Amino acid sequence: SLIPTVSAAHAPYHAYDVGDQIYDHDLALAYVLEHYPHLIPSFAILPEDMQDVVLFTQTKMCFNHGWFVQAEGTPGAMLSSLKQVMHGASAANLAFYFLHWVTDLSGAEGSPLAGSEKLTVKFPPMVLMALLWSIQFLQRLTEQTETEVVEQYLEARFQQSFPHEALPEGGSAIARMRLAVMAQRSASLALDAFATMPTAVRCFLAREMALTGIDGQTFRAKPVVGGPAFLVYYGPALLQRCGSPAEMEM
Repeated sequence: SLIPTVSAAHAPYHAYDVGDQIYDHDLALAYVLEHYPHLIPSFAILPEDMQDVVLFTQTKMCFNHGWFVQAEGTPGAMLSSLKQVMHGASAANLAFYFLHWVTDLSGAEGSPLAGSEKLTVKFPPMVLMALLWSIQFLQRLTEQTETEVVEQYLEARFQQSFPHEALPEGGSAIARMRLAVMAQRSASLALDAFATMPTAVRCFLAREMALTGIDGQTFRAKPVVGGPAFLVYYGPALLQRCGSPAEMEM
Protein backbone atom coordinates (compact mmCIF):
# COMPACT_ATOMS: atom_id res chain seq x y z
CA SER A 1 0.00 0.00 0.00
CA LEU A 2 1.14 3.52 -0.77
CA ILE A 3 -0.79 4.98 2.17
CA PRO A 4 1.71 6.00 4.88
CA THR A 5 1.26 4.83 8.47
CA VAL A 6 2.28 7.06 11.36
CA SER A 7 5.23 5.58 13.26
CA ALA A 8 5.80 5.92 17.00
CA ALA A 9 8.72 8.27 16.37
CA HIS A 10 6.47 10.79 14.63
CA ALA A 11 3.21 10.50 16.57
CA PRO A 12 1.04 12.35 16.98
CA TYR A 13 1.10 13.75 13.45
CA HIS A 14 -1.63 16.39 13.15
CA ALA A 15 -4.77 14.42 14.12
CA TYR A 16 -3.18 11.00 13.48
CA ASP A 17 -1.85 8.70 16.21
CA VAL A 18 0.58 5.78 16.14
CA GLY A 19 -0.47 3.17 13.59
CA ASP A 20 -3.02 5.41 11.87
CA GLN A 21 -3.01 5.47 8.09
CA ILE A 22 -3.07 8.94 6.55
CA TYR A 23 -5.77 8.95 3.89
CA ASP A 24 -5.74 12.70 3.30
CA HIS A 25 -3.55 12.98 0.21
CA ASP A 26 -2.03 16.37 1.14
CA LEU A 27 -1.09 15.29 4.67
CA ALA A 28 0.11 11.90 3.42
CA LEU A 29 2.54 13.55 1.03
CA ALA A 30 3.58 16.06 3.70
CA TYR A 31 4.32 13.20 6.11
CA VAL A 32 6.59 11.49 3.60
CA LEU A 33 8.33 14.74 2.65
CA GLU A 34 8.97 15.64 6.29
CA HIS A 35 10.08 12.28 7.63
CA TYR A 36 11.19 10.21 4.63
CA PRO A 37 12.49 12.75 2.10
CA HIS A 38 14.96 10.22 0.65
CA LEU A 39 11.99 8.41 -0.92
CA ILE A 40 11.51 11.40 -3.23
CA PRO A 41 15.00 12.24 -4.57
CA SER A 42 13.86 15.32 -6.51
CA PHE A 43 12.71 16.81 -3.19
CA ALA A 44 15.64 15.55 -1.13
CA ILE A 45 18.25 17.33 -3.27
CA LEU A 46 16.59 20.73 -2.86
CA PRO A 47 18.12 23.31 -0.49
CA GLU A 48 16.34 23.49 2.86
CA ASP A 49 14.65 26.82 2.09
CA MET A 50 13.20 25.41 -1.13
CA GLN A 51 12.02 22.29 0.70
CA ASP A 52 10.11 24.59 3.06
CA VAL A 53 8.40 26.24 0.09
CA VAL A 54 7.32 22.86 -1.28
CA LEU A 55 6.11 21.67 2.14
CA PHE A 56 4.00 24.80 2.49
CA THR A 57 1.84 23.62 -0.44
CA GLN A 58 0.75 20.62 1.64
CA THR A 59 -0.44 22.69 4.61
CA LYS A 60 -4.13 22.36 5.49
CA MET A 61 -5.27 25.96 5.02
CA CYS A 62 -9.05 25.56 5.18
CA PHE A 63 -9.10 28.26 2.51
CA ASN A 64 -11.91 28.52 -0.05
CA HIS A 65 -10.58 30.66 -2.88
CA GLY A 66 -14.01 30.98 -4.47
CA TRP A 67 -15.44 32.61 -1.34
CA PHE A 68 -12.78 35.30 -1.50
CA VAL A 69 -13.00 35.95 -5.24
CA GLN A 70 -16.79 36.35 -5.08
CA ALA A 71 -16.86 38.26 -1.75
CA GLU A 72 -19.10 35.49 -0.46
CA GLY A 73 -18.19 35.78 3.19
CA THR A 74 -16.66 37.86 5.94
CA PRO A 75 -12.90 38.44 6.29
CA GLY A 76 -12.89 36.11 9.30
CA ALA A 77 -14.58 33.22 7.51
CA MET A 78 -12.55 33.63 4.35
CA LEU A 79 -9.04 34.49 5.49
CA SER A 80 -8.38 33.88 9.19
CA SER A 81 -7.17 30.29 8.70
CA LEU A 82 -4.98 31.31 5.78
CA LYS A 83 -3.58 34.24 7.78
CA GLN A 84 -2.69 31.91 10.65
CA VAL A 85 -0.93 29.46 8.34
CA MET A 86 1.03 32.30 6.75
CA HIS A 87 2.41 33.49 10.08
CA GLY A 88 6.15 33.45 9.59
CA ALA A 89 5.83 32.38 5.94
CA SER A 90 7.22 34.36 3.02
CA ALA A 91 5.47 35.75 -0.05
CA ALA A 92 7.31 33.08 -2.04
CA ASN A 93 5.53 30.36 -0.04
CA LEU A 94 2.12 31.64 -1.02
CA ALA A 95 3.16 32.27 -4.62
CA PHE A 96 4.33 28.67 -4.99
CA TYR A 97 1.18 27.42 -3.24
CA PHE A 98 -0.94 29.02 -5.96
CA LEU A 99 1.28 27.60 -8.69
CA HIS A 100 0.62 24.23 -7.06
CA TRP A 101 -3.11 25.09 -6.97
CA VAL A 102 -3.18 25.78 -10.73
CA THR A 103 -1.38 22.53 -11.57
CA ASP A 104 -3.65 20.65 -9.15
CA LEU A 105 -6.73 22.08 -10.85
CA SER A 106 -5.42 21.37 -14.33
CA GLY A 107 -5.05 17.69 -13.47
CA ALA A 108 -8.29 17.38 -11.50
CA GLU A 109 -9.95 15.32 -14.24
CA GLY A 110 -7.80 12.78 -15.99
CA SER A 111 -7.65 13.06 -19.79
CA PRO A 112 -4.32 11.50 -20.83
CA LEU A 113 -4.69 12.15 -24.55
CA ALA A 114 -6.45 15.53 -24.33
CA GLY A 115 -4.22 17.55 -22.01
CA SER A 116 -5.53 19.78 -19.23
CA GLU A 117 -9.17 19.88 -20.26
CA LYS A 118 -10.27 21.13 -16.85
CA LEU A 119 -8.53 24.46 -17.46
CA THR A 120 -8.87 24.77 -21.22
CA VAL A 121 -12.41 23.54 -21.80
CA LYS A 122 -14.36 23.03 -18.59
CA PHE A 123 -13.38 26.03 -16.48
CA PRO A 124 -15.00 29.42 -17.26
CA PRO A 125 -12.17 31.78 -18.39
CA MET A 126 -13.71 34.69 -16.46
CA VAL A 127 -13.60 32.72 -13.21
CA LEU A 128 -10.05 31.50 -13.81
CA MET A 129 -8.83 35.04 -14.54
CA ALA A 130 -10.52 36.35 -11.39
CA LEU A 131 -8.88 33.62 -9.30
CA LEU A 132 -5.43 34.37 -10.70
CA TRP A 133 -5.89 38.16 -10.43
CA SER A 134 -6.89 37.90 -6.77
CA ILE A 135 -3.61 36.27 -5.73
CA GLN A 136 -1.81 39.62 -5.55
CA PHE A 137 -4.17 40.67 -2.74
CA LEU A 138 -3.85 37.43 -0.79
CA GLN A 139 -0.06 37.85 -0.75
CA ARG A 140 -0.58 41.01 1.32
CA LEU A 141 -1.75 38.89 4.27
CA THR A 142 1.86 38.59 5.39
CA GLU A 143 1.80 42.31 6.27
CA GLN A 144 -1.86 43.34 6.55
CA THR A 145 -5.00 42.23 8.39
CA GLU A 146 -7.68 40.08 6.82
CA THR A 147 -10.11 43.01 6.75
CA GLU A 148 -7.62 45.38 5.13
CA VAL A 149 -6.96 42.84 2.37
CA VAL A 150 -10.66 42.24 1.74
CA GLU A 151 -11.45 45.97 1.60
CA GLN A 152 -8.63 46.63 -0.87
CA TYR A 153 -9.82 43.73 -3.01
CA LEU A 154 -13.43 44.97 -2.98
CA GLU A 155 -12.34 48.45 -4.02
CA ALA A 156 -10.18 47.14 -6.85
CA ARG A 157 -12.92 44.84 -8.14
CA PHE A 158 -15.50 47.62 -8.02
CA GLN A 159 -13.24 49.95 -9.99
CA GLN A 160 -12.63 47.16 -12.47
CA SER A 161 -16.38 46.70 -12.98
CA PHE A 162 -17.24 50.42 -12.95
CA PRO A 163 -14.10 52.24 -14.19
CA HIS A 164 -15.89 55.56 -14.66
CA GLU A 165 -17.59 55.67 -11.25
CA ALA A 166 -16.27 56.76 -7.87
CA LEU A 167 -15.96 54.20 -5.11
CA PRO A 168 -19.10 53.87 -2.96
CA GLU A 169 -19.11 55.97 0.19
CA GLY A 170 -21.19 56.12 3.34
CA GLY A 171 -22.76 53.45 5.49
CA SER A 172 -23.64 51.14 2.61
CA ALA A 173 -20.25 51.24 0.86
CA ILE A 174 -19.13 47.74 1.82
CA ALA A 175 -22.53 46.22 1.05
CA ARG A 176 -22.62 47.81 -2.40
CA MET A 177 -19.10 46.69 -3.25
CA ARG A 178 -19.76 43.16 -2.05
CA LEU A 179 -23.01 42.95 -4.01
CA ALA A 180 -21.24 44.18 -7.15
CA VAL A 181 -18.54 41.53 -6.80
CA MET A 182 -21.01 38.78 -5.92
CA ALA A 183 -23.31 39.53 -8.86
CA GLN A 184 -20.47 39.81 -11.45
CA ARG A 185 -22.14 40.54 -14.82
CA SER A 186 -25.40 41.36 -13.02
CA ALA A 187 -23.67 43.95 -10.82
CA SER A 188 -25.65 46.92 -12.17
CA LEU A 189 -28.92 45.08 -11.59
CA ALA A 190 -27.91 44.22 -8.02
CA LEU A 191 -26.92 47.79 -7.18
CA ASP A 192 -30.12 49.20 -8.68
CA ALA A 193 -32.19 46.73 -6.65
CA PHE A 194 -30.29 47.63 -3.50
CA ALA A 195 -30.93 51.35 -4.08
CA THR A 196 -34.70 50.82 -4.36
CA MET A 197 -35.07 48.60 -1.29
CA PRO A 198 -37.06 49.86 1.70
CA THR A 199 -34.78 51.90 3.95
CA ALA A 200 -34.99 49.45 6.84
CA VAL A 201 -33.97 46.51 4.65
CA ARG A 202 -31.16 48.47 3.04
CA CYS A 203 -29.77 49.54 6.44
CA PHE A 204 -30.02 45.98 7.72
CA LEU A 205 -28.04 44.62 4.76
CA ALA A 206 -25.50 47.44 5.01
CA ARG A 207 -24.75 46.51 8.62
CA GLU A 208 -24.76 42.73 8.18
CA MET A 209 -22.51 42.80 5.11
CA ALA A 210 -19.99 45.05 6.91
CA LEU A 211 -19.42 42.69 9.84
CA THR A 212 -15.92 41.23 9.72
CA GLY A 213 -16.20 38.20 11.97
CA ILE A 214 -12.90 39.19 13.64
CA ASP A 215 -12.71 40.81 17.05
CA GLY A 216 -10.99 44.19 16.86
CA GLN A 217 -11.20 44.57 13.09
CA THR A 218 -13.60 46.80 11.15
CA PHE A 219 -13.85 48.03 7.59
CA ARG A 220 -12.55 51.55 7.11
CA ALA A 221 -15.54 52.48 4.91
CA LYS A 222 -18.13 51.12 7.38
CA PRO A 223 -16.88 50.39 10.91
CA VAL A 224 -19.28 47.89 12.49
CA VAL A 225 -18.64 45.87 15.65
CA GLY A 226 -20.56 42.94 17.02
CA GLY A 227 -21.82 39.71 15.61
CA PRO A 228 -22.47 37.00 14.76
CA ALA A 229 -21.30 37.43 11.17
CA PHE A 230 -22.94 35.11 8.65
CA LEU A 231 -21.67 33.67 5.38
CA VAL A 232 -24.59 33.27 2.98
CA TYR A 233 -23.59 30.11 1.14
CA TYR A 234 -24.09 30.33 -2.64
CA GLY A 235 -25.26 33.93 -2.36
CA PRO A 236 -23.20 34.89 -5.45
CA ALA A 237 -24.70 32.05 -7.50
CA LEU A 238 -28.21 33.28 -6.60
CA LEU A 239 -27.46 36.85 -7.69
CA GLN A 240 -25.71 35.76 -10.88
CA ARG A 241 -28.81 33.87 -12.02
CA CYS A 242 -30.86 37.07 -12.02
CA GLY A 243 -31.09 38.40 -15.56
CA SER A 244 -33.65 41.17 -15.14
CA PRO A 245 -34.64 43.88 -12.64
CA ALA A 246 -37.74 41.90 -11.71
CA GLU A 247 -35.72 38.77 -10.87
CA MET A 248 -33.17 40.76 -8.87
CA GLU A 249 -35.84 42.60 -6.87
CA MET A 250 -37.44 39.32 -5.79
